[in-house]
Amino acid sequence: MQVQGGSDTALLPAYNINSSYFEINGYRENSDARKVLNNAQFTWNLNDGSALN
Repeated sequence: MQVQGGSDTALLPAYNINSSYFEINGYRENSDARKVLNNAQFTWNLNDGSALN
């Protein structure tokens, strides 16, 4: 799942948020796996043309 939005205007934030889930049932005993990943990035464009992440 991914959610992103915000603004390119100076001093207004933009965001990008990701989440994923992986699960597998292994053939042999103790060979199953689960993985959860979450990530969030926020960006503020500054007046001088630089960006703060």
